[in-house]
Amino acid sequence: MVAVATSFESLPLNCICSSTATFRRPPASRRWEPFLPKQLTDETTPRLTGLRTRRPSSLFLCRPVMASLGGLLGGMFLKGTDTGESTRKLYSQNVSLINSFESKMSTLSDSELREKTSFFKERVRLGDSLDSLLPEAFAVVREASKRVLGLRPFDVQLIGGIVLHKGEIAEMRTGEGKTLVAILPAYLNALTGKGVHVVTVNDYLARRDCEWVGQVPRFLGLKVGLIQQNMTSEQRRENYLSDITYVTNSELGFDYLRDNLATEIYSTSGLQSVDELVLRGFNYCVIDEVDSILIDEARTPLIISGPAEKPSERYYKAAKIAAAFERDIHYTVDERQKTVLLTEQGYADAEEILDVKDLYDPREQWASYVLNAIKAKELFLKDVNYIIRGKEVLIVDEFTGRVMQGRRWSDGLHQAVEAKESLPIQNETVTLASISYQNFFLQVGTASRLEERTLETHSLFF
Repeated sequence: MVAVATSFESLPLNCICSSTATFRRPPASRRWEPFLPKQLTDETTPRLTGLRTRRPSSLFLCRPVMASLGGLLGGMFLKGTDTGESTRKLYSQNVSLINSFESKMSTLSDSELREKTSFFKERVRLGDSLDSLLPEAFAVVREASKRVLGLRPFDVQLIGGIVLHKGEIAEMRTGEGKTLVAILPAYLNALTGKGVHVVTVNDYLARRDCEWVGQVPRFLGLKVGLIQQNMTSEQRRENYLSDITYVTNSELGFDYLRDNLATEIYSTSGLQSVDELVLRGFNYCVIDEVDSILIDEARTPLIISGPAEKPSERYYKAAKIAAAFERDIHYTVDERQKTVLLTEQGYADAEEILDVKDLYDPREQWASYVLNAIKAKELFLKDVNYIIRGKEVLIVDEFTGRVMQGRRWSDGLHQAVEAKESLPIQNETVTLASISYQNFFLQVGTASRLEERTLETHSLFF
C-alpha cells in the first residue's frame, strides 16, 4: 500500500510503504538511507521483514510531498547494514505515547470515543498540526478497531502507520495487517476535512476494504465512500466528498481525465458551470499494491476516445496481407515494447500487393493499416488479450483478467483485431484525453529519471 499526497495542480507522491525496508528522510545534506527491519522474536505479531530480492506481495511506499523521485528510488538501492533496530528506536517514543493513552481510551463509552473526532477536527481548525494529534488519534483508532473489528493493532503496525504519515518506507507481508495499518494515517489525515483517497487495484478489494476496515472510521463519525465501475456522476461526486473514499486506480484516473475534459469544454465555450465534475482536490492518498500500479502499470495509458471516421475496408485488406506475411521475413516483432517493423522485403511485397509506390504516402497512409494488422496478428491474441462475445471484440485486462466492457483500443488497433477475426468493423476512434499512471501520480517536476529508476526497482523485486 502507498500513501500519496496530491492536488489537482500537482500530484506529488507523498507516501509509499513497502514490507522490505523502511527509509528515514535525512537532512538535505545526506542521502536516503535504508533501514532493514529485524525480524521480531514474537511470532504472534506482524513482522517487518528484511530486504528481499524476490518480489513482495504488496507494498507501502511513503515519502514527503516534495521529495524528489530520483532521491527516493535511488535510496532504495543503497547498501546498508542496519537491521531495523534503529527504526524501532526512532519511533519508540511515539509508540510509547500512543500506548500511554490506551487505558484512558478503554474507559470511554462509544459516544465519548466518537466525540474525539470532533475534538481533533476543532484542534486542526485552530492550527494544531497533525503530528501533534498523532499519538492520541492513533490510540483512538486502535480502541475503535478493538471494539468494531475485534483487532488490536500491534506496536509494529503503529510504526507502519507512523511511517505512512511521516513519509518513510516499510514493507509488510500479506496477512500482516496492511489494510488495518492504512486506516491509521487515513483517519489522521481525514481530520483536515480535505478528504483521503484509498486506492487499490480492483473493485472487489475497494468494496471489501470499505465494508470491512471502513467500519472503524464510520464508527468514529467519519463518512466513508466507495467508487465502483457502474456508478453515475452524481453517485461518484457524493462518494468523493466523503472523508475517506475507496476507489480503484483506473476509476480515479478516468474520473481525473473526464473532469479535465469537462473543464476544457466549459472553458473554451465560455460557460461558468462545471456540473459534470466529480472529483474534489487531492489531499492525501493511500495506494494498495504499489508495485502493480506504479511499476508494472506505470506506463499503461488511460485513454478516453471519441468517434472519428467511418469504418474502412482497408482493414480487411491489411488483415489479409498480415496473414500472408511471415515473421522475420516480412516483419520483425518486439514483444516487450509491443511494436512491429516491416523489413525491406515486407515493404516491397506490401507495396506490390496494394499497387502503391509508397506505404507512407500521407494521402493513403497504408503503413498504419498494415502495421496494425501485424500487431493484431502477433501481439493481440484471442482469449488472452481479448475475447469475442457475439460480434464484438472485448478487451481483457492483462493485470486483473477482467473483461473491460465498453473499452476499445485506439489508433485503429481495435479495428485491426476485428478485421483479423472477420467481424464487422465498428467506427474508428480518436484519443480525446490520455495519461499514464506514472504521470497521474507523479505530476511534479521530479520524475525526470523515472524510467531509469523503474528498471532498478524491478531489479529489486524480481
